[in-house]
Amino acid sequence: MTLVPAASPPKKDDYMSQAVNRTPLDDDLRAEYDETVLKNGVRGKYAQRYAAGTNLVRLAPDVAVAFPTEEAVNEALRLLLKVAQATRHVAEQELISAAEDEHVALSKVA
Repeated sequence: MTLVPAASPPKKDDYMSQAVNRTPLDDDLRAEYDETVLKNGVRGKYAQRYAAGTNLVRLAPDVAVAFPTEEAVNEALRLLLKVAQATRHVAEQELISAAEDEHVALSKVA
């Protein structure tokens, strides 16, 4: 078996300097739209602002069946947060208690 090195990708500068084959748009713009206003649009102008105020999550189909509404999803997640916080609090208390018991046992040995 002979290994053949793959062609290296073009350098970024090379890629950016290549001529772009631009063709006029082939679409049917309605007469009521002013094409001069549309020509200078900036793609993604408000995308960052929109994303900052939005937190969308796509649910898997099986999860969407179990939680069909936004309220159902939020209620379940809030319950999960409460359980996680309570569990963490109990675990912390158990660690503190175990440390205190160990300290008492060590002080009896000494």
